[in-house]
Amino acid sequence: LAAVVKFGAESLGTNDNEAQIMLINSIKDVAVALHNLMSVTRSASGKNIMDPEMQKLKESAKVMVTKVTSLLRTVKSVEDKAQRGTHAL
Repeated sequence: LAAVVKFGAESLGTNDNEAQIMLINSIKDVAVALHNLMSVTRSASGKNIMDPEMQKLKESAKVMVTKVTSLLRTVKSVEDKAQRGTHAL
């Protein structure tokens, strides 16, 4: 995963460091949220729906969705910026 992220950021070229940083930070946020979701899922596995661990799972899933949504918006923003640059030429 790290290699794919690095390749993706490098494919933007060295002229767009800001976009590279935005993407890497968004991907890092998703990775942290995914790690947390996996950890909480292990803790909640087999528990009753009313167990506090299930509430943690619910909240962790919401965070994951938020982070993925943010990543998708970042990707769209970077794509739009790149297209504007291409159209300007």
